Amino acid sequence: MAIRINYEDDIFLLQTMIKTTRAAVQLDVDGELFRDKIIEDLMFIHTTVQKLFRGLHENRKLLRRTEYLRSIMLAKSALIEVLEICLDSSSPLYAHLASYTARLRACRAEHHEDIDDIRTVLQHGDGDEPDDEDVVSQEEFLSLLQQDEDESAQD
Repeated sequence: MAIRINYEDDIFLLQTMIKTTRAAVQLDVDGELFRDKIIEDLMFIHTTVQKLFRGLHENRKLLRRTEYLRSIMLAKSALIEVLEICLDSSSPLYAHLASYTARLRACRAEHHEDIDDIRTVLQHGDGDEPDDEDVVSQEEFLSLLQQDEDESAQD
């Protein structure tokens, strides 16, 4: 059974979660109470954005793919900013997240690489984009249907 992914809503929710997590890591909260939840949220966001990116990367024929890739790139950039806050030694939670720094750095590096890949695809294409000549516009489609209806009415 094929799984239908609603990229627009999924990416919107991820972007909202990233903003909320960014606000959380900037607060001077009790790190002992919130460390596990913040790490859990960061890892969930990381894993989910990676799944969406991989799906877009593999599905070159998807309509609005370029738009979704741009949105994923923005989400990845925002996530990198959150990770950098967590890795900054002046961050309120830095001491509590110290045992996760290697993992957070690896995530950050992965997102940087993906952003470079997305930029390359957006600038140069990846060779499998549908040709504009092969796409039928809505006006052309309606015209074809109208012609078909006119021929049927004449019979």
